[in-house]
Amino acid sequence: MSNVSGVDNNMNKTDINDHKIKQSGDIEKGRIEYLASSVPWSKVMVFVVAVCVLLAACATTWVFQGWQTSLQVLAIIIVVYVILFYWRWLWVALRTAKRDFSALFCYLKILSLTRSFSKKNFSMPEIFHNVVLRHPDKACFLYEDETWTFKQH
Repeated sequence: MSNVSGVDNNMNKTDINDHKIKQSGDIEKGRIEYLASSVPWSKVMVFVVAVCVLLAACATTWVFQGWQTSLQVLAIIIVVYVILFYWRWLWVALRTAKRDFSALFCYLKILSLTRSFSKKNFSMPEIFHNVVLRHPDKACFLYEDETWTFKQH
């Protein structure tokens, strides 16, 4: 195999078989180091085996118990797989669920207000004027230790 090299679309040096070449000082001396594959093949193999087990279990229960039991087995196996392989993600999701649902509620509230204002054809100055009329003593501007209310503005 010859060491003819070129450049791919991302300006990475490649050899004739389009393997990425590791950038090192020894390229001039003819020593070429290939980058290791970025695909985690052990995880891919575990996933393939898990899918095969899943299909075999579903097919077996479908033949002997019926399609409803097969769906139950499918759901149980998927839950077990997610718990075994994605427990860190589940832990983070559970820990941040309160914050995420709070943000979702605020977002939906803003969407609802925006929809109602657009149906009434309100402009931004009209909305601001309504807020001033409803809350004259609320803070409008905060700067260091100064607070200006809507009434002062």
